[in-house]
Amino acid sequence: MGILRFFLIFIIVSYLIIYLIGIIGKWAVKRWLNKMQDPNNKQTTNKKEGEVTVNFGRKTQRKHFNKDDGEYVDYEEVK
Repeated sequence: MGILRFFLIFIIVSYLIIYLIGIIGKWAVKRWLNKMQDPNNKQTTNKKEGEVTVNFGRKTQRKHFNKDDGEYVDYEEVK
């Protein structure tokens, strides 16, 4: 009787865990998709007719050098 009760509880708990993982997985995927779509929705803004805007994306960052990296020498072409 104890083994039958154990297997019955094990099966019920297993199905419950699988069901909850399915619900949580669907919720996580929907949330991820909504986050991925947000930047696209921000591009649609109300602009006046004839207004032009240029978006260069990320600004390039200057490379920073330490004093220990060596001396910087300008390149000069020699023929």
